[in-house]
Amino acid sequence: MLKRKIYDDLVAWKQRSGGTTALLIDGARRVGKSFIAKEFAENEYKSHIIIDFGNVPKDVLDIFENDSTDLDMFFAKLSVFFGVQLYNRESLIVFDEVQQFPRARHQIPCGGWPLRLSGNRLSHPAQEERQGHYHPIGGGTSGDVPLGL
Repeated sequence: MLKRKIYDDLVAWKQRSGGTTALLIDGARRVGKSFIAKEFAENEYKSHIIIDFGNVPKDVLDIFENDSTDLDMFFAKLSVFFGVQLYNRESLIVFDEVQQFPRARHQIPCGGWPLRLSGNRLSHPAQEERQGHYHPIGGGTSGDVPLGL
């Protein structure tokens, strides 16, 4: 039941955004953010890539550092590295544990590709961890919206 509510919120985000915004899921450790993101990506998108910054290969970091200004090249290299064909607005790219590579969060290349980010203490490091909030990034409304964790 708990995961169902979260899943429904993610589906609603997908429908509202039409693939034009990123989504940041901010929450406590070990509450299932990564699990539900993978399930959502597998069920709701034609293809997906999950980049876990807690265990990311150096080659992927190099893509972020050297190719993030040219979005076509950026996505082409991610596609080749992960062996996944990406489809405009029909593929999801998940940045997991993004707090471990802050540069990725600050250079989010939406450009027609929905992105979903998760991590701990991303938005408010000085505050106590908050469970179950998501933050639309780029083109969405501002503020925290309870996600149902």
